[in-house]
Amino acid sequence: MEKKLVLVLFMVALIAGGAFAEDKLMSAGVGFYGAYETQTATASYNGISATETDNTLYYGAYGFFDIKYAEVSVNFIYNDVDFLGSKLTYNSLGFGLIGKYPFAVSDAIAIFPFVGINYQMLLNADWEGSTWDIRNKEDYARLYILLGVGVDFNLTDAIYLRVNAGYGIGLNNKRENDLISSAKPVETTLFTGQVPFKLAVGFRF
Repeated sequence: MEKKLVLVLFMVALIAGGAFAEDKLMSAGVGFYGAYETQTATASYNGISATETDNTLYYGAYGFFDIKYAEVSVNFIYNDVDFLGSKLTYNSLGFGLIGKYPFAVSDAIAIFPFVGINYQMLLNADWEGSTWDIRNKEDYARLYILLGVGVDFNLTDAIYLRVNAGYGIGLNNKRENDLISSAKPVETTLFTGQVPFKLAVGFRF
């Protein structure tokens, strides 16, 4: 269901791009993508509860296509973390779509608040010293709901620098929901929050 929703929204954004083409309101760019994510798990049973928090820094690259009031993007993330005493390395691919409202504060600077989504899919993972094999990678995909603000700095009429940051709430993926269900009668909750940040160079055409 989540995959279908993302694909439909992408198609709408790309079709809308054709409507803006004659007004020369389109642009594209590439840059740095990063995110600081916090996951908090709480387990409760017979009046006793315990909470565990895990923080992870992601980094990679992304590209975007902009049609003034919307931005479609693709990101690639590489990460390695210490997991149970061993190195866990993994890559993921994400597809983002935001709706934004840009307004100029000067001839050189425009600000845009935005709302949107990002769908992050696991590509591969390697757990050092382990034979762990992730066979159902789609079970680890996560959908994020985003809210934030960005700034465009005009370098020339055709080239600009884009910076944006926000906050995203990540919905539990299938693997996490399965683990929560299998933990019963222990009541378990999991909350995923993320602060994504991007820095890119854009080109108007």
